Amino acid sequence: MADKDKETEDFEIVDALKEGTDGGPVEITESGLTLNLGMGSEDEYNEAAPQEVSAEELRALAEVEDELNERWPETKIEPSLDRIEMLMDLLGNPERSFHVIQVAGTNGKSSTCLLYTSPSPRD
Repeated sequence: MADKDKETEDFEIVDALKEGTDGGPVEITESGLTLNLGMGSEDEYNEAAPQEVSAEELRALAEVEDELNERWPETKIEPSLDRIEMLMDLLGNPERSFHVIQVAGTNGKSSTCLLYTSPSPRD
């Protein structure tokens, strides 16, 4: 309990509504809280962005579009095992070094494994 009292001694609880927030980084206004970062003038943020685009900006945009169009599309999927086969060859085909039965799926794995491991009438 002494540690908890010591921790609360380091902090001062202030009621910002009563004392005000003038000059602080956060200001309480009628519309809510305002974060004062001290960057730029107030007029800078009230002005609308310019609607005209320069030829240089259009050229830069066209370059970015061309680069994006050269990429392999994320929606074009070409499933194949070629990459996996090359990886297994590089690793020395470890999948062939031991006998395994993989049981996969959403439902029925336990039942399937129990049926496989239970003694069969043929044994």
